[in-house]
Amino acid sequence: MRNWLAMVFPLVLLLAATGRASGGSSAVEAAPESRAVSDERGIYIVLDGLGGHASPGTAATVAVETSQASLASEKKASKVALQAALAAAGDAIFKRAQADTSLKGMGATGAALWISGKKAYVAHVGDVRVYVFRGGKLTQLTKDHSLLNDYLKTHPLTKQEIEDFPMKNVVIRALGMKASVEVDAAEHPVKAKDLWLVTSAALTRRLDDAQLAKILAGAKGKADDATAALSDAASKATSTSKSSPAFVVVAVP
Repeated sequence: MRNWLAMVFPLVLLLAATGRASGGSSAVEAAPESRAVSDERGIYIVLDGLGGHASPGTAATVAVETSQASLASEKKASKVALQAALAAAGDAIFKRAQADTSLKGMGATGAALWISGKKAYVAHVGDVRVYVFRGGKLTQLTKDHSLLNDYLKTHPLTKQEIEDFPMKNVVIRALGMKASVEVDAAEHPVKAKDLWLVTSAALTRRLDDAQLAKILAGAKGKADDATAALSDAASKATSTSKSSPAFVVVAVP
């Protein structure tokens, strides 16, 4: 179970794409309410639905449909396109909840990756993360929009204090939370032998960065091997999260 200002139950939907620029991709979905959609342009999106008595499934479905529609006509990869897709998803979720009071409080967090040639474009809202494993080093390219990170801006904490922080899983920015949402985006280089990871918080709450790095190193550049190893490790890890991890691994040849 995770928090979104109040206690809510997550539902994760995953869009996984096999890009022309990649050496292969492998995705894991959170059963039972999940699905994968392929996109040969190299677009990878993970969406994590939020809602207590509202419907996280509806939020995730709306986000999927809206982001797909937004990106359908995009022929050129850009961070602006990904920002627009996630922003449109947030707007659609908000309007749907306004029109149906039974859905009030639903939302979603998400991250999008578009690999095109030697460039990767990343956009995100919430705590779905994008990583790149390169040259034996794992780098987190997104920063969670969490109550913890917001608190750390003015209140430095020790590692143990961070571990003990009572509301570290609360996100303060999500799709559908308001009529509009700020979507962070950036451009990054792509290099041969990269492994890219887009993942829901359910995985990163089970495995820390050191564990992720060790697993990705052992995959030796193979997306399928990385996915299998991450899934196995996550299933054995102890976690307070009741949701199953959803993630996609992309290998660059």
